[in-house]
Amino acid sequence: GYCFTDEDKMVLTIVYKYPKLTQKELAMELGWTVDRVKYYLSKMKKLQFIKRVGSSHNGYWEVLIDENILR
Repeated sequence: GYCFTDEDKMVLTIVYKYPKLTQKELAMELGWTVDRVKYYLSKMKKLQFIKRVGSSHNGYWEVLIDENILR
């Protein structure tokens, strides 16, 4: 299977807890730049670990993998 980096886990864990955060808010939570957050979100989307439900403003992230993998 896929080998998660610590960064992957950080992003997925926070998206799991707060699916409605914007990229800007995620960046603030993680102490990252928005570009870094965008990079990881698109990486996770490509791998089909998360998907965006709804619009970028009113939507939320859905995590498609089991939360236990992140422990």
